[in-house]
Amino acid sequence: MRSTRETRSGKHGRSQQESEQSRTLPAPSGGPISVLLLGLSQSGRCNERVVRFLQSTVFKLTQAADRREARELLRRTPAPSVVITVLSLPDGNWCDLVKDVVRLETGSAVVLCSPRADERLWSEAIWRGVYDILVEPFDHNEVIRCIEGAHRSRTGVPFRKAAEA
Repeated sequence: MRSTRETRSGKHGRSQQESEQSRTLPAPSGGPISVLLLGLSQSGRCNERVVRFLQSTVFKLTQAADRREARELLRRTPAPSVVITVLSLPDGNWCDLVKDVVRLETGSAVVLCSPRADERLWSEAIWRGVYDILVEPFDHNEVIRCIEGAHRSRTGVPFRKAAEA
């Protein structure tokens, strides 16, 4: 049984505040921002809450259980705009995933999820080209800001100009 699943949810039936929290910028094709979640569903209650929250947004989500499955999904055209991963995966770690993203030339922005982020992790993540690190406990507004910013960085729209638009 494959653990990959795609979810597309709309804003219907939610309060105005919830709708504002789930806003996204359209992808260049006019569709929702595509996000690959790697390892989040099996790595703790905090991550499960973030997955449930993201499923209630208009992001187009795909989930993978391990690096092998993520590589298969990254080979698709178009590749996801943003890849969000935990640090340790069943068949590797986040560094291996970043190498896969670079090797496959997907242009996907990588975001790490971690229970804590010290100087060493930040330094290595920046050096390897990671867009950002989300630190637990996750704030919903911060998660949305991070995904939108990672998408903008991938599409070449400067963050400041996109925010002013």
